[in-house]
Amino acid sequence: MDSRKVLDLAKEMKEKGNSCFKERKFENALEMYGYAETILARFQFEDEIDRIEFCELAICILLNSTACFTKLNEFERVGQVCSIVLEFQPNNVKVMYRRAVAAVELGKHDWAYWDLVVAAEINPNNQEIVKLLGEVKDFINRKKKQRIRSKMTAQKV
Repeated sequence: MDSRKVLDLAKEMKEKGNSCFKERKFENALEMYGYAETILARFQFEDEIDRIEFCELAICILLNSTACFTKLNEFERVGQVCSIVLEFQPNNVKVMYRRAVAAVELGKHDWAYWDLVVAAEINPNNQEIVKLLGEVKDFINRKKKQRIRSKMTAQKV
Protein backbone atom coordinates (compact mmCIF):
# COMPACT_ATOMS: atom_id res chain seq x y z
CA MET A 1 0.00 0.00 0.00
CA ASP A 2 1.33 3.46 -0.78
CA SER A 3 1.45 6.29 1.74
CA ARG A 4 -1.44 8.23 0.17
CA LYS A 5 -3.77 5.22 0.51
CA VAL A 6 -2.69 4.70 4.12
CA LEU A 7 -3.34 8.33 4.99
CA ASP A 8 -6.70 8.27 3.18
CA LEU A 9 -7.76 5.11 5.01
CA ALA A 10 -6.75 6.59 8.38
CA LYS A 11 -8.67 9.78 7.55
CA GLU A 12 -11.71 7.69 6.66
CA MET A 13 -11.56 5.93 10.05
CA LYS A 14 -11.17 9.31 11.77
CA GLU A 15 -14.22 10.66 9.94
CA LYS A 16 -16.24 7.59 10.95
CA GLY A 17 -15.12 8.24 14.52
CA ASN A 18 -16.21 11.86 14.19
CA SER A 19 -19.65 10.72 13.00
CA CYS A 20 -19.96 8.37 15.97
CA PHE A 21 -18.92 11.20 18.29
CA LYS A 22 -21.62 13.47 16.87
CA GLU A 23 -24.13 10.68 17.50
CA ARG A 24 -22.83 10.49 21.10
CA LYS A 25 -21.55 6.93 20.51
CA PHE A 26 -18.28 7.61 22.26
CA GLU A 27 -17.10 3.99 22.58
CA ASN A 28 -17.67 3.46 18.85
CA ALA A 29 -15.82 6.69 18.10
CA LEU A 30 -12.88 5.51 20.19
CA GLU A 31 -12.88 2.24 18.27
CA MET A 32 -12.69 4.08 14.94
CA TYR A 33 -9.95 6.39 16.23
CA GLY A 34 -8.10 3.30 17.44
CA TYR A 35 -8.30 1.77 13.97
CA ALA A 36 -6.95 4.98 12.47
CA GLU A 37 -4.08 5.01 14.98
CA THR A 38 -3.27 1.37 14.21
CA ILE A 39 -3.25 2.04 10.47
CA LEU A 40 -0.88 4.96 10.92
CA ALA A 41 1.38 3.10 13.33
CA ARG A 42 1.96 0.24 10.90
CA PHE A 43 3.28 2.30 8.02
CA GLN A 44 6.59 4.09 7.62
CA PHE A 45 6.23 7.40 5.81
CA GLU A 46 9.28 8.22 3.71
CA ASP A 47 8.13 11.44 2.06
CA GLU A 48 8.50 14.61 4.16
CA ILE A 49 5.06 15.92 3.19
CA ASP A 50 3.49 12.59 4.12
CA ARG A 51 5.31 12.63 7.47
CA ILE A 52 3.97 16.09 8.23
CA GLU A 53 0.44 15.04 7.27
CA PHE A 54 0.87 11.87 9.33
CA CYS A 55 1.84 13.88 12.41
CA GLU A 56 -1.03 16.32 12.00
CA LEU A 57 -3.51 13.48 11.51
CA ALA A 58 -2.13 11.49 14.45
CA ILE A 59 -2.38 14.53 16.77
CA CYS A 60 -5.93 15.20 15.58
CA ILE A 61 -6.95 11.60 16.24
CA LEU A 62 -5.40 11.70 19.71
CA LEU A 63 -7.23 14.95 20.52
CA ASN A 64 -10.50 13.47 19.30
CA SER A 65 -9.86 10.51 21.58
CA THR A 66 -9.42 12.85 24.55
CA ALA A 67 -12.80 14.40 23.76
CA CYS A 68 -14.36 10.92 23.93
CA PHE A 69 -12.57 10.06 27.16
CA THR A 70 -13.80 13.33 28.65
CA LYS A 71 -17.40 12.50 27.72
CA LEU A 72 -16.92 9.06 29.32
CA ASN A 73 -15.43 10.63 32.48
CA GLU A 74 -12.18 8.75 31.93
CA PHE A 75 -10.01 11.62 33.11
CA GLU A 76 -6.91 9.51 33.78
CA ARG A 77 -6.93 8.55 30.10
CA VAL A 78 -7.42 12.19 29.08
CA GLY A 79 -4.33 13.12 31.07
CA GLN A 80 -2.30 10.26 29.63
CA VAL A 81 -3.15 11.04 26.02
CA CYS A 82 -2.62 14.77 26.52
CA SER A 83 0.81 14.04 27.98
CA ILE A 84 1.68 12.07 24.84
CA VAL A 85 0.58 14.92 22.59
CA LEU A 86 2.56 17.43 24.65
CA GLU A 87 5.71 15.38 24.04
CA PHE A 88 5.35 16.28 20.36
CA GLN A 89 3.71 19.69 20.71
CA PRO A 90 4.88 21.16 24.02
CA ASN A 91 3.18 24.52 23.39
CA ASN A 92 -0.25 23.17 22.45
CA VAL A 93 -2.51 25.31 24.63
CA LYS A 94 -5.64 23.29 23.84
CA VAL A 95 -3.97 20.12 25.09
CA MET A 96 -2.66 21.83 28.24
CA TYR A 97 -6.17 23.07 28.96
CA ARG A 98 -7.73 19.63 28.43
CA ARG A 99 -5.13 18.03 30.70
CA ALA A 100 -5.77 20.71 33.32
CA VAL A 101 -9.53 20.09 33.20
CA ALA A 102 -8.89 16.37 33.63
CA ALA A 103 -6.56 17.04 36.56
CA VAL A 104 -9.21 19.19 38.26
CA GLU A 105 -11.77 16.42 37.79
CA LEU A 106 -9.32 14.03 39.45
CA GLY A 107 -8.75 16.42 42.34
CA LYS A 108 -5.16 17.13 41.26
CA HIS A 109 -5.37 20.90 41.33
CA ASP A 110 -1.61 21.36 41.71
CA TRP A 111 -1.06 19.57 38.41
CA ALA A 112 -3.77 21.63 36.74
CA TYR A 113 -2.20 24.82 38.06
CA TRP A 114 1.08 24.31 36.24
CA ASP A 115 -0.55 23.47 32.91
CA LEU A 116 -2.77 26.53 33.21
CA VAL A 117 0.09 28.86 34.15
CA VAL A 118 2.07 27.79 31.08
CA ALA A 119 -1.02 27.92 28.84
CA ALA A 120 -1.85 31.43 30.13
CA GLU A 121 1.70 32.57 29.38
CA ILE A 122 1.39 31.32 25.81
CA ASN A 123 -2.16 32.61 25.29
CA PRO A 124 -3.03 35.24 27.93
CA ASN A 125 -6.25 36.23 26.13
CA ASN A 126 -7.87 32.79 26.36
CA GLN A 127 -10.73 33.40 28.77
CA GLU A 128 -11.36 29.69 29.46
CA ILE A 129 -7.77 29.31 30.64
CA VAL A 130 -7.82 32.51 32.69
CA LYS A 131 -11.12 31.53 34.33
CA LEU A 132 -10.03 28.00 35.22
CA LEU A 133 -6.66 29.25 36.45
CA GLY A 134 -8.47 31.63 38.80
CA GLU A 135 -10.68 28.82 40.09
CA VAL A 136 -7.70 26.52 40.62
CA LYS A 137 -5.76 29.26 42.44
CA ASP A 138 -8.75 29.90 44.70
CA PHE A 139 -9.07 26.18 45.44
CA ILE A 140 -5.37 25.82 46.24
CA ASN A 141 -5.45 28.90 48.49
CA ARG A 142 -8.52 27.61 50.38
CA LYS A 143 -6.81 24.25 50.93
CA LYS A 144 -3.65 25.99 52.11
CA LYS A 145 -5.65 28.08 54.61
CA GLN A 146 -7.43 24.95 55.85
CA ARG A 147 -4.09 23.21 56.44
CA ILE A 148 -2.78 26.22 58.34
CA ARG A 149 -5.91 26.33 60.52
CA SER A 150 -5.63 22.60 61.16
CA LYS A 151 -1.99 22.96 62.23
CA MET A 152 -2.83 25.88 64.50
CA THR A 153 -5.70 23.96 66.09
CA ALA A 154 -3.49 20.90 66.59
CA GLN A 155 -0.78 23.03 68.25
CA LYS A 156 -3.28 24.51 70.72
CA VAL A 157 -4.35 21.09 71.87
